[in-house]
Amino acid sequence: MHPDLVAISNLWQADVRVDSLRAEHERLVATVNAAIQTHKDAVVARDAAKAVLDATKAEERVNSRELDSYVQKRDATKRMIDDGSSPNYAATERQLANCIALVDELETKGLDLLDRLDAATAGLAAAEKALATAEADERAARQALGARDASLRVDLTAALRAREVVWGELPFDYQTPYSELRRRKRVALVNVEEGNCTVCHMRVAPQKLNEVQMKRAVHTCVGCGGYLLPG
Repeated sequence: MHPDLVAISNLWQADVRVDSLRAEHERLVATVNAAIQTHKDAVVARDAAKAVLDATKAEERVNSRELDSYVQKRDATKRMIDDGSSPNYAATERQLANCIALVDELETKGLDLLDRLDAATAGLAAAEKALATAEADERAARQALGARDASLRVDLTAALRAREVVWGELPFDYQTPYSELRRRKRVALVNVEEGNCTVCHMRVAPQKLNEVQMKRAVHTCVGCGGYLLPG
């Protein structure tokens, strides 16, 4: 391999190492941040589920009181009819029919409320379970970051120092083109297979490839700008 290409390769390997360490740290931090957000969302969901259950319980209590009231009124009205103590039989009959209708309506509503209570209770249980899972996931994510953070920083510091060394060994003429490849997030070193760049698939001139193979020159792919490696 041409000496200049060796210098480029060494720098590229150093950058890959730095990028890998930074990416690992970013993944760990992102996992923690995602776990924190999931935990917050789970708290909101739990609180919402609890509010639904509380509201449904309150509605069921009101319905039960109303039902008890109209049951008592229905029974009292029926007794007035049965014992003939009603001063106005027709009005009492109408009152009884109204009470019966209201009792039926409230009983139907009560059954619906019981179903809603069951659903709300199940919903709260599910939300609390999800919250417990979110709390555990956040703890695990924080522990994973904490366990790796210090060593990652040490490794990254060492990798950056190593990069400084190989950067100093890179001939000046290659520094700007290489930095531009990095800025554009391009691959610095590319292989050639069957005459084509393996990154962008652009055809490589045989003469260029031959000069790279013979260590006579350093060439780049006209498509992606990566430095051609000998086969």
